[in-house]
Amino acid sequence: MNFNTLRTALAAVLMLTIGCATGKNRVEGTTTSKTESVDMTPVKKTHGNYTVQKGDTLWGLSSKDSNYGDPFEWPLIFKSNKGTIQDPDLIYPKQELTIQKGFSKAEMAKAKKQALETPAYSPHTKPRETLPVNYDE
Repeated sequence: MNFNTLRTALAAVLMLTIGCATGKNRVEGTTTSKTESVDMTPVKKTHGNYTVQKGDTLWGLSSKDSNYGDPFEWPLIFKSNKGTIQDPDLIYPKQELTIQKGFSKAEMAKAKKQALETPAYSPHTKPRETLPVNYDE
C-alpha cells in the first residue's frame, strides 16, 4: 500500500468518525441529538385482501408463509379487521379481510402474548359480547 492510498483511507475513516460523533447521518443528510428519540416503527403496508374460505381460521391464515408464517400472530389480522370481525373465533366464508405487513417487533411480540393469553377455543355460534383478552391494548 502506498502512502497516498493509506492517507486517503485514514482520511475516510476520520471523516466517518467525525460524522458519527457529531450525529450527522451522511446517507440522509440529517442530524440527531443523542437525547432525541427516533421512531423506528415501520409504516404498515397492506399486503392485500383475502376472501375467507370455508374452514379458515385466523390461526391458519397467520401461519401461512405468505402472511406472517407464525400462527401466534393471528391477533394482528384480528386488529387489522376490527370493523369486519367481531369475535376472533368467528370468521365466515366470503368475508373480505385485509392482511397487513410491516408491523414492528414490539407489535408482533404483543400479538403473540395476546394469543398465548387467549383461552382455548370453546364452540359458540354468536360473537361473544366480551372477549377474553383486550386486543386493543
